[in-house]
Amino acid sequence: MSLAVGLAGTCLVTALLALAFRGEIVLGKGMGNESRVWLIREQGEAGLGLSLVRATPSSKPGVVCERTSVYFFVWGTGNPRPTVTYCDCYQLTPTAIVYEGACAP
Repeated sequence: MSLAVGLAGTCLVTALLALAFRGEIVLGKGMGNESRVWLIREQGEAGLGLSLVRATPSSKPGVVCERTSVYFFVWGTGNPRPTVTYCDCYQLTPTAIVYEGACAP
């Protein structure tokens, strides 16, 4: 139990240091699977941004779609930022990734 707590603490400190020095942490780069946390440092406000990219089904063969949700956790301002969600589709070819447009509703 104490080993698990120590390991979790070490991981947390490492993540906080990476966030402080790089300004972001990205996990799982790739089509349809990416999580990103970044620092928001704007005039008069600060906070964290979180984006989650996940694969979503497409009705077209050979086309992959990904839904992105972006959340903002901001302090220092009275105006909260809204959550943003969008979905885009791409056709994968042997030599390129071609943008197909927004996902079907």
